[in-house]
Amino acid sequence: MSSFTIAHDIPGRMRIRYGKNKFSSVQGEVLKKDLYAWPMIESVEVNNVTGSVLMLYDKAQKGLLLNKLKDLDIQYLQNADTSSIVVHSQSPEAIAMNREYMNRFFKIIGKRYFIKWFLPMGLGNAITIYKSIQFIREGLNSLLQCKINVPLLDATSIGVSLIQKNYTIAGNIMMLLNISDLLEDYTRKKTKLELSNSLSIQFDKVWILEDGVEQEIAMSKLQKGDVVISQMGSMIPIDGEVVDGEAMINESSFTGEPLSKHVKKNDTVFAGTLVEEGKLFIRVRNLQDESRISNIVKMIDTNESL
Repeated sequence: MSSFTIAHDIPGRMRIRYGKNKFSSVQGEVLKKDLYAWPMIESVEVNNVTGSVLMLYDKAQKGLLLNKLKDLDIQYLQNADTSSIVVHSQSPEAIAMNREYMNRFFKIIGKRYFIKWFLPMGLGNAITIYKSIQFIREGLNSLLQCKINVPLLDATSIGVSLIQKNYTIAGNIMMLLNISDLLEDYTRKKTKLELSNSLSIQFDKVWILEDGVEQEIAMSKLQKGDVVISQMGSMIPIDGEVVDGEAMINESSFTGEPLSKHVKKNDTVFAGTLVEEGKLFIRVRNLQDESRISNIVKMIDTNESL
């Protein structure tokens, strides 16, 4: 039997996790299709990388949903028929980024072979010499600083080719270097995008305690000082201090520590952590956009050194 954990749960919306890479992208589509057939489920999204399933469901049938999930063994996906499955697992941002870098890649290739095949040899050689200036300048700067690094080696290979009048080789070297820079930039941005998406948390509604009454409000109406309620199986939506209750929470989303931590009154808790057992009443200190985990995501998005 394949076990799962409830990563996030509010009435009508639940995210569960089976674990990283428990199923492939194609198998995830099979799981999505099968879950969508359950009468209490309104929509399903799957993420094969994190092994998570996000479901919108009829909150009146939550008990039935949990029972069916407990009885579901996803090992059946290993033998499922996937021949008719078409996978659309990438986010719109990832699709747009892939399209952009694919266009830039073909632009580099197209420029190179347009110069090589369609321009007069003299003009093509002049363009090659002009484009080499940037590489040679970077190599000379490294040499003046007494550094033996990649720009110096690049400039040496291009310069030697030009001295030997091998303009075609020099042009091909510069094309490959431009492709290399493009792939490096693509890999960095793709990693940042996937990491940001895996850490980001979004809540539409939260439960609060107001005048002794528990009520559900829109996340946009939550204010600092409000008392948010987080129960077993739900993710904490904000940073704050526990004013009542106690629980075991899992902070592995940003600490990496797999063991649960016991928290009680006056302890600090953070958004993105999971209440595995117990119930907490948390006074809001930082709203969702100001939380520690949101700041981590913002740092990932803006830090070009990653």
